[in-house]
Amino acid sequence: NNRHQTQTNDTKDNNNISTSDLTGYLIFSDLKLPVKESFLNKLKSGEEKRQYFFICLLRNGITVLQTQVISTQELIAANDTCIVFPNRMSMSNVDINFRVKIDIYEMVKLS
Repeated sequence: NNRHQTQTNDTKDNNNISTSDLTGYLIFSDLKLPVKESFLNKLKSGEEKRQYFFICLLRNGITVLQTQVISTQELIAANDTCIVFPNRMSMSNVDINFRVKIDIYEMVKLS
């Protein structure tokens, strides 16, 4: 009973590329932030007197990208239910196990 054993190698090529050598490119555009209907109604009716501004930060490692600042006045003028950050932003050299943290900041202008 001679058994023939075949050894397999998971490497598909002999380029010796490790996963740490693999990087990619991320593109972000038209990020949307839904707004509660009750808040929108207060803005439209004038019940809410304060003006709000929003900015979005995207982080990957030491790379930090920012959107433009969007105000509640722009939201009402667009007659939308979402704050839309229209920027097109990109991150390069993103590793294979990337993580992107998205932070939204709100600033209030008191009347």
